[in-house]
Amino acid sequence: MLERLIKDSGGVWSQFGPAIGTTILAIGVIFWINNKAFLNAWVWRVVHASLAFGQLLGVLFAVYLAGIGVYAAAGLVLSFSVLLIPAYFALYRYSYRSAELWHGN
Repeated sequence: MLERLIKDSGGVWSQFGPAIGTTILAIGVIFWINNKAFLNAWVWRVVHASLAFGQLLGVLFAVYLAGIGVYAAAGLVLSFSVLLIPAYFALYRYSYRSAELWHGN
């Protein structure tokens, strides 16, 4: 990721998007572990839905890659999809926690 930040010239989002997204998710995990609210619940619901949709597109892309015979890349994409399943469940649980968490007791 650091190499991409330094060398990528595909635009601002292409260059800084992964670092920003990773930072926000890491902060969210820290707050989830400490049972604290970070931002609003709707933000995490939108993040969860967006990531799930993006992952669905990734799986469809893997199916396409397998269909044209690029099995190594398809397996890699599917492997990442499987590894991210626990993160999606954690994000779902965090975003749908009780109102007391989000409204500050």
